[in-house]
Amino acid sequence: MCNLYSVKTSRGEVAAHFRVPQSTAAAIERGELEKDYVSPGREGWVVRKDGGERALDLMRRGFPPPAGVKAPVVNVRNYASPFWRSALTNPERRCLVPATRFQEWSAAPDPATGKKRPFWFNLPFYRSRASSTSPTHAYG
Repeated sequence: MCNLYSVKTSRGEVAAHFRVPQSTAAAIERGELEKDYVSPGREGWVVRKDGGERALDLMRRGFPPPAGVKAPVVNVRNYASPFWRSALTNPERRCLVPATRFQEWSAAPDPATGKKRPFWFNLPFYRSRASSTSPTHAYG
């Protein structure tokens, strides 16, 4: 999954879309996200299993980094790596990450600035993308 994504809809709409029972969706004390996007290390909504039911929860985005790395790890690049083995083989470690848009960088730098440009891709919420390729993991 990309490094930045956003959820431009309410907590209630996310819960309804993923058929989260109202009792578990209401259990989140804070109603909305801190910013209009979620980046590695920031909290974002996830839909996970809790006692056999779907639950809407807030978790920090990314896996705790390995030694010598500062930022949380958010992209699976090598499925054979022991780093991912537990998350990929244990369904209880997975979750859905609701998103209505995500950001990717241009392949080449902008000739005028020499910097890569961000591009945001919008997704209608009724067809929202729920990523499980880069599970969000609570840490810290």
